[in-house]
Amino acid sequence: MENKLGKINDNANNTLNNLDILDGQMAFFGHLIEDMNQYPEVSAHMVKHGEVQKQLNAIFNLFHYQLEEIAEYQETISKLSTREGNNEQQND
Repeated sequence: MENKLGKINDNANNTLNNLDILDGQMAFFGHLIEDMNQYPEVSAHMVKHGEVQKQLNAIFNLFHYQLEEIAEYQETISKLSTREGNNEQQND
């Protein structure tokens, strides 16, 4: 039982860590938008040369990766919290 609770706790902590990373990525995204609004001429130049697209693609990929990891942690927590998790625990 303690092992199962430990695994749930580990996955919950990993989820929180990923949410912290997402929060940082949202701040970066917010700064990008603020910069684009504050400096439209520079932003137009950056768009023309693909720099904004690269930054947006990087943000998207990081979001996607973090959200995939969170989904895996949630699935693990769900399994550990249900009968399936109880059955697996008995087999350990």
